[in-house]
Formats: sequence, C-alpha cells, structure tokens
Amino acid sequence: DHFPMDERESESRKQGLSMEERKELDEEMKRRERESCLQYLSLLKAEQGGDIIVQVHLPMIAAEATGNQWYQMSTSDQKNHDFQNLAILMQHLEEVYLPPDGDTDAWNTERKKIL
Repeated sequence: DHFPMDERESESRKQGLSMEERKELDEEMKRRERESCLQYLSLLKAEQGGDIIVQVHLPMIAAEATGNQWYQMSTSDQKNHDFQNLAILMQHLEEVYLPPDGDTDAWNTERKKIL
C-alpha cells in the first residue's frame, strides 16, 4: 500500500468501473499516497536531482514574536533554533523520558537538562 500502482495495475483495477467509481479510486490512491512515505521519498528524489531544497524544522514561533511570517524569514533564520517552537517537541520528549509516577524535583530538573 505504500507504493503507487504501475500503469498496468491501475488500468486493470479501473476496468469495468464507471466514471464516478474511477474518480473514487483515484481519490483513494491519492489519500494513501499522502498518508504514506511516498511524498517524502519524492521530495528526497527531487532534492537529489537539484530541483528543490528540502528543509525540515520545528514549527516557527508566532509571527507576533518574530515580526515576520515564516515564509518571509531568511533561510538562516528558519534554521535558527531561536525562532523555532521547541515547546511542542519538549512536551512529547518529557512524556517519554520523565517517569510517569513522578520523582523528586531535583531529579526531574536534571533529566530536563539532558533533554
């Protein structure tokens, strides 16, 4: 399900279907593509070909705090961690890393330093 159908398989599945059923099948295949790793692999392929530059980063801090929308920021500012909202990532890391039954504040403070 992670890889797209080739042309022959696509045509064989569409044989005998009405136009509406074909449209539903196409929409389902597009949905599966979005939910799979295929889009990311396509981006990597385009980057290797020199067609695009891919940057993956955390969400940006609100425009009110930085004065710019994310698309107005320079590439170096987009890579700068000062403009990225680390709270979202830290929340999930703390859920995994800190003990669920609690511990002393001193130990939790030390664990947060590691994160």
